[in-house]
Amino acid sequence: MTTDSANTARQPASPAASPAHEAADEAADEAADEAEPRTLRSTVGRSWKWLLTTVAGGLATVIASVVVGAWPWLLDAWSDVRGEPPLRVLAFSRMEAGQTFAFRQAVLSGPDRLLLARNPTRGALVDFIRSRQGAWTGTMNVTIVIQGLRHRGVRVLDVRPRILRTGTRSAGTCLVLPSAGEVPVLPVVADLDNPRPGYGERRPGASFMKKNVDLAHEERVTVEMSAVARNRWYEWDVQVDYLHGDADRVQRAYFRSEGGEPFRLTGLAPKFKAVYGSRTFSPVFREVRRNGPCGAR
Repeated sequence: MTTDSANTARQPASPAASPAHEAADEAADEAADEAEPRTLRSTVGRSWKWLLTTVAGGLATVIASVVVGAWPWLLDAWSDVRGEPPLRVLAFSRMEAGQTFAFRQAVLSGPDRLLLARNPTRGALVDFIRSRQGAWTGTMNVTIVIQGLRHRGVRVLDVRPRILRTGTRSAGTCLVLPSAGEVPVLPVVADLDNPRPGYGERRPGASFMKKNVDLAHEERVTVEMSAVARNRWYEWDVQVDYLHGDADRVQRAYFRSEGGEPFRLTGLAPKFKAVYGSRTFSPVFREVRRNGPCGAR
């Protein structure tokens, strides 16, 4: 007992904590308490920022896809609202050497006869034929260039002639252009005396064209038609059947030659009141015969 008491008496006393140390400890505890919420807020803030960036990027991609997909439809809808046609068509027929033209009126005298006898220029000759409503005889070739004007595409189903007027064969005046080679034979033929697809064929089809043509925006296709007439005189234009957009109903558009003139074609009459021809390759025309068949003697 005496020894334990002595040892206990010899142990040094613990130093008392100073006020400065206590203040430092409290400050450290407060700093730790404040740092923990700041770290949490920083982590949460970074997570939200990442989430918002990801969501915004996804929405931008979706919106861009919708806009890109809908933009062609919007352009087509705007074109429809403005009444713009879904097709642009150019139809024309070239006057070539060796062709024969017939007129309903007889050119027996006057300025027309004088014009033909004075070596008219090609432009003057073309104007004369058009102004006097001259018609090709037997066969005429028409080139039709069709261009699609819709982003959703236009399907051309058929191209055919539409007869506007008809009458007896022209037998007034026959004019034979100087020959300079053969006239090309075109693959699409329309018989105006029997304007039905495939007339005369063993297995007639439902359309003049052999297949449908799908046209993308500003894409073009050229159709060359050869019209034939034997028994009557015709004024006609070009009918284009097509489908546009989601509509199932066949739509039709009609097109004429340059200047809005219809095409004219007549069967070759057995006799004409006046027949003009040329003995040279230049268009110097003289009256070949009267009340006789067309053609050079």
